[in-house]
Amino acid sequence: MNKEINKTTIVVLSGKGGTGKTTISNILIEKLQSKVFIDCDVDAPNLHLVQKTNVKPIERGFVGLPKYQIVQNLCINCGKCYSLCAYQAINKTNDTYTIDPYRCEGCSLCCVKCPADAIKQVEQIDGHTYIYNQQDKLFGTAQTNIGAGNSGKLVTEIRNQIRDENVKTEFEIIDGPPGIGCPVIASITNTNFALLVTEPSLSGLSDLKRIIQTALILKTIPVVIINRADLNIKLSAVIEKYLKDNGIIYLGKLPYDKNIIRKNNLEPYDEESIFFKKMNEIIKKLIELINKEKEI
Repeated sequence: MNKEINKTTIVVLSGKGGTGKTTISNILIEKLQSKVFIDCDVDAPNLHLVQKTNVKPIERGFVGLPKYQIVQNLCINCGKCYSLCAYQAINKTNDTYTIDPYRCEGCSLCCVKCPADAIKQVEQIDGHTYIYNQQDKLFGTAQTNIGAGNSGKLVTEIRNQIRDENVKTEFEIIDGPPGIGCPVIASITNTNFALLVTEPSLSGLSDLKRIIQTALILKTIPVVIINRADLNIKLSAVIEKYLKDNGIIYLGKLPYDKNIIRKNNLEPYDEESIFFKKMNEIIKKLIELINKEKEI
């Protein structure tokens, strides 16, 4: 749990892509008047597309795990590194050995075993962080380079940078990545609530079960909403029953509204739409839950 006084951190997740996480995150930022928000989907960030940012971001390069490089004038072409590399990261061309930085996992075995001390550690930029500091709002996002790994470490890096800015806010909103892997774990760590956006599909339910367990293991309170619930009413009912049977907090369901995507990008939301009336009910329940947890 996030023990910071007077701040509630909500991470929006789903376990899979395409359920509407960024749309929900964007609405939460507006409705909860969040002054600090982060896009932690560093492999495919998109919150910046719907946030109106009018300042140039502070950009920083991110160095992940170390990589290795063969110093050609020291190499004796013995081929030991070539035979030892489990990741097939070492190429051999006409008795010349080179290391493919995209395949290299940075394990250092080649460096340790090289009899000529011809393999050296090098730093490689694996991605970038971007911080938009505009008036009383702070927005952070990041993106990995093509073919680069370490997305979990990059999530931790952008969250640390935002924390170091020390901007006070009642609600911090994190637009999380899909799945349950390293970037999700880095996004959900030290948060108060995981708002899980699911959909009425078999994959949606399957992935919802996994992300609920992930949240519980990391001691974050999972709360669930069903987006586009009216596209499969029977499966929505199955999801609701699963949540009830397992004691998971269910905040409500949202109807399919094809205008939401268009309004996300071009014009203000229609506050009188059924979607938004339902969304306001969900937010009201969420605030009541947050206030109840603060009293404990």
